[in-house]
Amino acid sequence: MGFGLAKGVGLGAGLMYFLDPDRGKRRRTLAADQFTRLINEAECAMDVVRRDATNRVHGLWATADSALSNGPPPDARTLIERVRSRLGRIVSHPHVIRVTAGSGKVTLSGPILAEEVDDLINCVQNVRGVKEVDNRLEVHQESERHPALQGGTRPRRAGLLEANWSPTMRCAAATAGTGLMVNCLAQRSLSAALLGTLGFGLFMRAALNPSSRGIVGLRQPSTATPWAQNRQEELARPIRGRQGNEHLARQTSSLTGRVSSSK
Repeated sequence: MGFGLAKGVGLGAGLMYFLDPDRGKRRRTLAADQFTRLINEAECAMDVVRRDATNRVHGLWATADSALSNGPPPDARTLIERVRSRLGRIVSHPHVIRVTAGSGKVTLSGPILAEEVDDLINCVQNVRGVKEVDNRLEVHQESERHPALQGGTRPRRAGLLEANWSPTMRCAAATAGTGLMVNCLAQRSLSAALLGTLGFGLFMRAALNPSSRGIVGLRQPSTATPWAQNRQEELARPIRGRQGNEHLARQTSSLTGRVSSSK
């Protein structure tokens, strides 16, 4: 009875809101415009997801077809391009890695951080056409000790660990999250509640598309150089000493002149 009463009160409030003699017409127009906008945005989003999924299926098909075909071995230039296309997801400074190839053997040289060496070697070994990897990398424990390793961008992680999900992954995650939340409402058990919480997290991750660290409130590590960080700290500090007093005096005199001129 209480639920039916609540539904009746809500329905009556809605009718009063939209059928108001003074502002009802405007409210109905705004609601219709909002509904039309949501429909258009949903159609655009579905079109983006469709094109992204189609491109990914074509890419997977082309990769599988080339892997199964027994064609001639790739030349050195093709092998180098294949290796370099993978570097951006593995190392933070791909431009300083030198890649040479010949007869299926790939040689890697240049400065690199120690924590990225194993991932780079494993990635290059899995590149199609690579038979051997010659490791001539200059390993550094810290980026501050080498100018070429300062700054840079964090390696992009594929799949669920990637900072920005693709439209297809976001749609799949939102669908799975919605299903888990609906199952939680239907089952009403401890396991369903845990899965529903996981589904809610997936849905919010897909809807907002932040990084996984941003959801739990963790700060993203800065990739700026130490010089840039020190410069930002200096700019953030208040001006002190004689220069600060002179700067304050100039601002005060300028403000006084504006007030007197306005009078």
